[in-house]
Amino acid sequence: MTKRRLINELVELRQRADEALRESEEQFQTVTNFNQGWEDWISPGGEYLYVSPSCEIITGYRSDEFQRNPDLLGAITHPDDRAFMARHAEEELESRDVLFIDFRIINRSNEERWIAHVCQPVYSLDGRWLGRRANNLDVTDRKQAEEALKRRNYEMALLNRSGQAFISALELDQVLAVVLEEVRDLLGVVACMIWLVDPKTDELVCRQVSETPRRELMHGWRLAPGEGLAGWVTQSAKSLNVPDARSDKRYTKEGAKLSVLDIRSVLSVPLIVKRNIIGVLQVVDNTIDRFSEEDQVLLESLATTAVIAIENARLYEQAVQDNETKSVLLHEVNHRVKNNLSAIIGLLYAELRHTGVKEDTLFRAIMNDLINRVRGLAIVHELLSVSEWRPLFLNELTEKIIQASLQALPLNKRVSVKVSSSALRVPPARAGNLAMIINELATNTVKYALQDRRTGQIEVDIREDGDIVIFEFRDDGPGYPEKVLRLEQHQVGLYLIKNIVHNDLNGELDLRNDRGAVTIIRFKVIQTPAKVENVQKYPCTDS
Repeated sequence: MTKRRLINELVELRQRADEALRESEEQFQTVTNFNQGWEDWISPGGEYLYVSPSCEIITGYRSDEFQRNPDLLGAITHPDDRAFMARHAEEELESRDVLFIDFRIINRSNEERWIAHVCQPVYSLDGRWLGRRANNLDVTDRKQAEEALKRRNYEMALLNRSGQAFISALELDQVLAVVLEEVRDLLGVVACMIWLVDPKTDELVCRQVSETPRRELMHGWRLAPGEGLAGWVTQSAKSLNVPDARSDKRYTKEGAKLSVLDIRSVLSVPLIVKRNIIGVLQVVDNTIDRFSEEDQVLLESLATTAVIAIENARLYEQAVQDNETKSVLLHEVNHRVKNNLSAIIGLLYAELRHTGVKEDTLFRAIMNDLINRVRGLAIVHELLSVSEWRPLFLNELTEKIIQASLQALPLNKRVSVKVSSSALRVPPARAGNLAMIINELATNTVKYALQDRRTGQIEVDIREDGDIVIFEFRDDGPGYPEKVLRLEQHQVGLYLIKNIVHNDLNGELDLRNDRGAVTIIRFKVIQTPAKVENVQKYPCTDS
């Protein structure tokens, strides 16, 4: 082979190598440029070796701007995340592991964007560390969806708690106070109030106001029919969201009373019973355009539940005041409460069927739990109605509530129930509290004791020690988790049981494991027991 020919072959080989390198570079550029995020390669010293042009789509800054200014990413990082990102940058320089973080930036258009950042070390074939390769993906839509779902779950939990609070109160002022307390927790507003229509004059009366300055001036003040924002709502039967009350002429008189609060935004929703307006639920805030469409829908949902409690409370108040018509009014209250509880269950089932988050298992679990609780209250109400509100046998109440709770079991599963005989009767005031506790315990068995089994067992022992009632509920499931036994973890059901035992029964709660979950409740006897021969005895039954 001649020298010239050898040189030509070497030149040709070099040209093919250069062409292959250019093709490789073009392929690399194509992949990185069409990536949904942007990539960067960083030297061991922290300088950018390469930044893909796609960074401009997300950040608004060109790749050459990043390469000229290594501190640019830190400069556009959200102020709340800068300290965290500074610590992460130091960790990246020292770590040889793959690192995953989420952080926020403010892009060139002054928009907040969430970035999912994945950084991994790069090594040569002989094991030398060459720096780091990072991929940055815009996950703003995912984060917003997560926040929306989190807010929805939070709102549903509060609605669940609100419904329980409404149902547990019968006196009108107590119901209204509970409603306003839940509204403030739900929306975080400056103040809220409830207006009720005076049936004699058709005026609106401010019946209850949340804790605010000049509360005593607002409580009890009256608006003529159609006057003010609340008056407009009662006449139109429509909700009203006013972004800035100062620019609305209808707010003149209300504004004079509320001037100390510097009110700007006002959201009002009607309280409707059988197509009749009985009042207005109103929330106010000192920020312009404070309330969104979602806030309005949420307040309307709360008002739908609250109005039933308000109507029940008004009926109860009327029954207490008019002793001569006690039996007639009590029958009416029983009938309406039964219908209202049925209506609540219907509303909850409708919400469960038509909600836009059908795949949200947490939401469905909350709604099913709330339905079971309302159903338990309906059962104890029926028992009290039949007994004309005389004290109930505790073992009869226990049996009825457990059997109702076990209706949620799948067809292929059964639970045997054994309730000890007892002469103990409980007054109506405590029957509701105990029914809620029994319902939560039986529901807990359905949820956890039969996860891997087709059959299970519930045993309830009711006994007395002097003036103390000992109510022991046990199942043969896996038992309580250690965190629950140490009261370090509270689910809604256990939290409800604990509050009722401590606050309503003034009793003690003891959780333990003994071949299953064991719950022991101790509280004082406040009703003289009936004779033993009148007690119905319950054998072991299957459900």
